[in-house]
Amino acid sequence: MGWKVIFSKTSRADLFHIASYIAKDDPLTAKRFANNLLSRAESLATAPKMGVIYQRDGTARYIVHRSYLIIYDLEEKRQEIVVHRFWHGAQSTRPKLP
Repeated sequence: MGWKVIFSKTSRADLFHIASYIAKDDPLTAKRFANNLLSRAESLATAPKMGVIYQRDGTARYIVHRSYLIIYDLEEKRQEIVVHRFWHGAQSTRPKLP
């Protein structure tokens, strides 16, 4: 059985904004892309350490889906993955994490 994947309030807001932006041009593509981002994040449940370390001094990791970073932390004792952000790689500065 895999780890539990939890989406933070901020990551849910990120996903909403991403889908809303894409939906201006193509609602069906927006829905498909948002579902693909969610599926990619949920794939962490079976391989939680597949991501790259996000910051040298932190514990956060990230995986990539197309142009987006999926930034997350591992809660080892509870076997939970907390997805903090869905972040577009072209944005100038990476987000600070809690």
